[in-house]
Amino acid sequence: MGRQRLNPSAFGRIVLGPALLLGATLAAASDASEDTVREALVQLSPGGPSGSTPARTTSPWSWEWTWVDTTLELTYASVQFIDWMQTRYFLQNPVQRVGPYTVIHREGNPILGPNPSRAELAVWNIAALAAHAAIARALPNPLRRIWQVAWIGIEGGVVAHNASVYGGFHLDLP
Repeated sequence: MGRQRLNPSAFGRIVLGPALLLGATLAAASDASEDTVREALVQLSPGGPSGSTPARTTSPWSWEWTWVDTTLELTYASVQFIDWMQTRYFLQNPVQRVGPYTVIHREGNPILGPNPSRAELAVWNIAALAAHAAIARALPNPLRRIWQVAWIGIEGGVVAHNASVYGGFHLDLP
């Protein structure tokens, strides 16, 4: 039996679609739960609901790091890691036959150049993961969620592109 490949369009439907949906759902669930808690507190207050909505006790620009932020950051790290492992595989196997075509793999990141070493890839990807987390931590919500979901989409697009151009889903796991 040969190596099995995952159809790129199936990969997009199986991994990327749910990842983006998860990000959007978590972002919405976090905001909805805050409103739900506020409504419950109004119902339970000594005077009961007075017909008016209480003023927000916290700003919508929250600096608090939540489980949603952690989940989104781990999702981003997972997609970034897949891209990293795809790049390692392609650089180790630069020439492949894809159907009737011969494909020569090159890194698309202009900072790394067309043929970075494994060490350069490691340094770049670890730095990218750390910088992404640091920027996410520095941003308030909702900007943090926009940052995280946008980069999940960008990295997911790169992973899907790699899979579609190079004839399947390949990883070079350490």
